[in-house]
Amino acid sequence: PELRLAYHYGLTERWSLYGVGQVAALSDGDGRFVQSGASIATAYAFTPRLSGFIEYFGLYPSTRDADAQHNINFGPVFLIDDNMQIDARVGFGLNEEAPDFFATIGFSIRF
Repeated sequence: PELRLAYHYGLTERWSLYGVGQVAALSDGDGRFVQSGASIATAYAFTPRLSGFIEYFGLYPSTRDADAQHNINFGPVFLIDDNMQIDARVGFGLNEEAPDFFATIGFSIRF
């Protein structure tokens, strides 16, 4: 099971602050353990269809008997239409538990 609480606050017409807090009961070979996580991000709309973001996120702990994982990532978001977007992110870890580098591309559809 997992519980997430998302928030979003518009700072101006173009600039926003958002994030997620979460807690989950995860399973591994030794049974269940509790993992919490949090993120905070800011986004800026350069045009009505193109925005950019920067985000911090952490997992506490990253795995059973491990330290927390701290990460930062950033990238563009392109709104194709009112119900579809494509985004990309590049990021890196801020401590030894986190990955050195990661990159993703995403596509979202709202139904």
